[in-house]
Amino acid sequence: MPAISLAKKKAASAIDEYAFDLAVEKVAELGWDPNEAAERMDALFTLDAVPETAKLASAGDVNEAIDIRSLELLEAAGYPVTWY
Repeated sequence: MPAISLAKKKAASAIDEYAFDLAVEKVAELGWDPNEAAERMDALFTLDAVPETAKLASAGDVNEAIDIRSLELLEAAGYPVTWY
C-alpha cells in the first residue's frame, strides 16, 4: 500500500500518516487509482499545502479522527467528498 514517503513523514502527524493510508484504501474501494491518490496527497505534503483540520474537534475517538482526516486529505487532493 502506498504511504507518505519517509522524507515527508517529518511534516506529518501520526493521525495524518494513518489518515493518508486510510484515504488510499477508500479510493481503491471506490475503483479509483490508489497510486494516483497517493501521489496527489504526497504532493500536498511536499508543497506544505496540507490543509489545517477543521473537523477533528468533533471526533469522538481516534478512529473517527483518522476517518475525518482521511476525508479532508481526499478533498484537498481533489476527490469528491460528501460531509454529513
